Amino acid sequence: MVLDTTQSRHTMDPGMYEQTVTRLSAEFGGEVSRRQVESVLRRCLTDLAGSPVGAMPELSERLARQRLTDELEVGVLMPVGWTYTGAPSPASNRVA
Repeated sequence: MVLDTTQSRHTMDPGMYEQTVTRLSAEFGGEVSRRQVESVLRRCLTDLAGSPVGAMPELSERLARQRLTDELEVGVLMPVGWTYTGAPSPASNRVA
């Protein structure tokens, strides 16, 4: 048996990828940015490498949806309107 290692990671058709990002972006509307959706989807595609190519669109969308939901719940993803203002000053970390 000979294994073809030239394509170690399966991805999806660019059009299908774009449709998936658009659907998830709409679903998570004001909660996460399109860029965050793309980042999560790319990680999902990498994690699903080796899955049947025909199943990648559905599997990756389901996994991305679940991860976006989970990451929002635990605060890993920052809501769209959130702005980073820098680290707190050392004085504000002191215990009285």
